[in-house]
Amino acid sequence: MAGKKVNSCQTGNSRIIYGFTGLEDYRDFMRLQYDYMSNHNRREVDSINDPGTIRSNAQSGWYGENVTPEEMTGKITEFKDPALLDRIYNKVSDKIPQSIKNKLKEKRMKFNDMGGVFSMDRFMMGMFKKPAFYSVFKKQYVAPAEIYQKGNNYYLKENNTDIEVHEKLTTSNKNVYAYFPQISNENKSIEIVIVAGANANISAEEMLYTGTAGIIISELCDKAGIKVKINVLMGSASQGENHLALIPMKNYNAPIDRNVMALLTSDARIFRHEMFKGIIANYDYFGKEVPWGLGRLITETEAIRIFEDQAIRSKLFAGEKVFFTSGLFSESAVFEKMDIILNNISE
Repeated sequence: MAGKKVNSCQTGNSRIIYGFTGLEDYRDFMRLQYDYMSNHNRREVDSINDPGTIRSNAQSGWYGENVTPEEMTGKITEFKDPALLDRIYNKVSDKIPQSIKNKLKEKRMKFNDMGGVFSMDRFMMGMFKKPAFYSVFKKQYVAPAEIYQKGNNYYLKENNTDIEVHEKLTTSNKNVYAYFPQISNENKSIEIVIVAGANANISAEEMLYTGTAGIIISELCDKAGIKVKINVLMGSASQGENHLALIPMKNYNAPIDRNVMALLTSDARIFRHEMFKGIIANYDYFGKEVPWGLGRLITETEAIRIFEDQAIRSKLFAGEKVFFTSGLFSESAVFEKMDIILNNISE
């Protein structure tokens, strides 16, 4: 039985709840759903909230380093280590290859013969030598129509003065100036879906790379005039069924909130406590009992397959293109994913 009314849909063996305004709205859903939970699901939530369990998990570092049991009993609104977030962001952004930064504009480069950035490569493609006629009298080059030839020598028609013959390099390719035409991105929009989850052996620092990738891609697109929406897909799979929740972190035209991004993608206090209760609420909303161990994480590949259904895709996503990402726990993984996404956007 449902508490808070939310939108839901089903595709194949996957059930999805959506339509939230953000993290706080999803928290309201979890809180209200508890009042209507089955006995089985409520016991699972109570087990997660048990003071003894929280104390043991905090002492073991399950929620991250230096986490107290007291902070786990209140609402967590701030990322545990903002300095770490800044450090990872700066570390990644300082090393982004220029080739990746150029992805949003390199496909739009054009050439003309009027002006822009001179391209020697295009000039040399059609390069050849051509005689040029220099008037000693006028101290400038003149047109072939202004001269005449006598034997092996050339003279200026108007006064019979000497003409020097020089060789000049020219090209048959006139369009040698590169430029970026003003193409409006005003109506371009994309959505990024971060599939939440990390194994127990992944550190908080490693988890931050996923969120950092979303932040940087959003900023690059924003500079190019492309609207970006970022969502988190949270849920689990068990016995061939998937129960998921789609939670927006950044809406179109809204500035990105790094704190919320870090909370939902990289904070173990959220992942291993609050989102566990969210998984239970997801199952309960559809009248299902949460499986033992809460099931397993959804992979990026599985998420892509789930949302191949165009009817579901059009219902949940408004962006022209939708990109899924997960498991980015290193710089190289971030750069590889950024290259794929930005290259696809620029096509």
